[in-house]
Amino acid sequence: MKQNNSRRNFVKTAVGTGLAAPWIGWKSTANEGNPSDHVRFVCFGANGRAWSNIKEMVAEVPNSKLVAVAEVDKNRTNHVSEHHPDAKVYQDWRELLDKEESNFDAAIVATPDHMHGPISMSTMQLGKHTYTEKPLTRTLHECRALQD
Repeated sequence: MKQNNSRRNFVKTAVGTGLAAPWIGWKSTANEGNPSDHVRFVCFGANGRAWSNIKEMVAEVPNSKLVAVAEVDKNRTNHVSEHHPDAKVYQDWRELLDKEESNFDAAIVATPDHMHGPISMSTMQLGKHTYTEKPLTRTLHECRALQD
């Protein structure tokens, strides 16, 4: 039996295999739901832009739950306390990370610009999904400091 090793034959076989593969022997997860029942998230900041991000997360991500916020000024946490009474409020972002590390999956960083880098890097080092308002850093010096 003669084999046809032409480039055209190879492309036909590769494309055909690629198109058929999802239906042959692979378990489809499309209809099985998400790996977890809900997305637990924290937010650094609780008012202004941070509050807008919290509302969008809850509205757009099914089964999302606010676990905690870090806000220096407790007077700015009224929306969170009213709409998410189970969410814990911390004044120090480092304390939130220490105490809630195993209780959340994702983080939103919506603090003043000079805190974006340190908080974002800390959450990412914990292996958490992190959304950060731009800019991540304000200067090259801040960017280099995060690399150390």
